[in-house]
Amino acid sequence: MDATVALKAMDGFISPGIQQSFTMKNTSNPPATRGRALPALTLALLSAGVLTRAHAQLQTAGEVFVNIDATQQAVGALPSLANSGTLAGFFVGTGGGATIPKVALIGGTKGIQFDGTSYMQLASDAAGATLTLPPAGIVGLDPTVSIEVWALNPDAASEETMVSWGKRGGPDGSNVSFGYGTSFQFGAVGHWGSPDLGWNNDGGAPAVNKWHHLVYTYDGTTTRVYADGKIANAEILGSGVIDTATDTSINLATQLDSDGTTPTGGLRGTLSLARVRIHDGVLTDSQIAANYNLEKADFIDPVPATPLQPDRLGKGPIHRYSFSEAVAADAQGMVIKDSVGTADGVVQGAGTSYSGTRLVLSGGASTTQGYGDLPNGLISANGAANGGTGEVTFETWFKITGSHTWSRVFDFGDSGGPDEVTGPGGGGTGLDYIEYSAQIGDDVNSRRFEARDEDPGGGGTTTADVGTTTFNQDAHVVMTWKESTGALSIYENGKRLGGFTKTNPTTGNPTLMSDINDVNVWLGRSNWSADNNLQGEYDEARFYDYVLTPAQILGNKLAGSDVINNTGIAVTVTTPMASLSIPVTYPATFNVVAKGSSPITFHGCATVPRSPARPPAVTP
Repeated sequence: MDATVALKAMDGFISPGIQQSFTMKNTSNPPATRGRALPALTLALLSAGVLTRAHAQLQTAGEVFVNIDATQQAVGALPSLANSGTLAGFFVGTGGGATIPKVALIGGTKGIQFDGTSYMQLASDAAGATLTLPPAGIVGLDPTVSIEVWALNPDAASEETMVSWGKRGGPDGSNVSFGYGTSFQFGAVGHWGSPDLGWNNDGGAPAVNKWHHLVYTYDGTTTRVYADGKIANAEILGSGVIDTATDTSINLATQLDSDGTTPTGGLRGTLSLARVRIHDGVLTDSQIAANYNLEKADFIDPVPATPLQPDRLGKGPIHRYSFSEAVAADAQGMVIKDSVGTADGVVQGAGTSYSGTRLVLSGGASTTQGYGDLPNGLISANGAANGGTGEVTFETWFKITGSHTWSRVFDFGDSGGPDEVTGPGGGGTGLDYIEYSAQIGDDVNSRRFEARDEDPGGGGTTTADVGTTTFNQDAHVVMTWKESTGALSIYENGKRLGGFTKTNPTTGNPTLMSDINDVNVWLGRSNWSADNNLQGEYDEARFYDYVLTPAQILGNKLAGSDVINNTGIAVTVTTPMASLSIPVTYPATFNVVAKGSSPITFHGCATVPRSPARPPAVTP
């Protein structure tokens, strides 16, 4: 018998009231654990503060293999940390160059701070000479396990690793990675392949810049993840799906590549871990709630950051395309004018038109359909090795109007060789590129941000998948790249969605812009010839030779596509607020859109019937 279970979205990372549903088999009780749940009365007293921690006991499930606590460690570099779990040994700090993790006070609680490069691995001694392998109970076919962490992430990307063992690269189900990311596919759990799981099926993660008690369990058939004592998501896999690779290390803040030994570069955590426990058995819902209530008083969140204030540009773009060419029902072969530079582009392919303010693409196969073709080298020219600043920002206002598998917002690179593809058709396998997909496969609510350096080979591929709600809506997208650090970020509508640090896996050094063979600088077309071209509209595209700050990106978003936001701009209302007349018990929502220099404030009025029983409530 099937039963549908609805999980209410957790406050802080999904809009209140949204529900997600999944179908669960009506099976017998889950495998028993060797821990004992606290009675309901004890839970209530503990939550209310009547019962102290001295009277409560940490709940466990079977043997606790790993148990580390950084809350009492001294602030500073952390070369190693003893494991009080039954595996014993030490978690040894490692990183790129001289970087190792450190203990830092975040808010009112200390934790191990990882910087996106550093990581730790369990070893038999503090020198890290011999890595400790995970025991038989948590590897192999359908292993039962629970992972508990107390974690804080200042700004979650699509996939950031907290705890892992096993390996990436397949076969499906061979990896165990518990993460703090926003990807709806694998933001919470990476088993490799279809068994992956997000914190929510629509994307999102627990609220950033707060301490959270996060738990992963697997009972042999079902994966579950919990945040702050409550279930967040689950997936019924059935037996035989998970077969975790053996003979690998247990890691903090990194995963392992397909060889089972090389720490993965692009998915390391930029976050803090205060406590980590790995149990041999499966913690129950009540045990997880008990542990959260037992320990939550130890964790004090940082003071909330001041809301970002929009800022103006320091200087304008070096290339600007406003797509304001004359109206044309067929734009094939027409110029895409660079209004501030000399890098004019051209419209290629069928199904293209100019509306007078936008370039319109009909989408479809790359063998025939249209796209915007900009001059070569607009990314690599900014590399320090080519005499550039070592920084670049690409910005566009666009709208996706139809679904086409793996279509692109932009793709700058090559299509399987050193030569430019000069029209529809041709090309092959993308080797060097930086791209942002309009959708992942057929999913219009997710996008992939990716950089690849494989021409010549060995530079690696780094990916961040993000959720989006802007399908068939006007959207503002910004990509930034700082060569000296390898940091790349992607923003939509003024908010950073994700990013990564792009390094060469062999040398560990940041990938250079000059390493990218950007002979195909394309809007709406992929450097993989099998991918479809975009169906959509481009309103504006710009290149800058510096990295825009988050405040400048927000300022540009608010100012709109028609102006360069480096001077004061008069405020104009582009979409006025419409009047509404509704029954008194109904909610009313008013929308208004304005453009111009910030700050922008709105004032309106509402006429609401008054009555003693139901006074009016107006929320701006």
